[in-house]
Amino acid sequence: MATVEQALQRAAEQVADRLKNKSASLNREFLSLEKQKLELEKKQAEIKATLDATSRAPQRLLNFVPVLGPDHHCPACWINHKTRSRMRSTLGTDDADFLRCNACDFEVEISFDR
Repeated sequence: MATVEQALQRAAEQVADRLKNKSASLNREFLSLEKQKLELEKKQAEIKATLDATSRAPQRLLNFVPVLGPDHHCPACWINHKTRSRMRSTLGTDDADFLRCNACDFEVEISFDR
């Protein structure tokens, strides 16, 4: 038969083991939540950047210069990033020509009037 001290010692060991097991589980959950938090912060920053860009779009539209000298400029690069990116001609069809941005691959179709 166990003494009171032995029974209490075993009970303390069991409590400590349960906490140890719970601690490992909580550590895994904590690390998972930290990873999710970083992913959410990254997503939040991307959304904020997009919102900032959308708020500037009307003014950038007013300042867009489609052609400067011999160069055609990408409307997407200007509106999204306020950068002047050149566009190049790509293979057209019988009905249209195409310009493609060298930086972002945005494509514009120029239809022929017939």
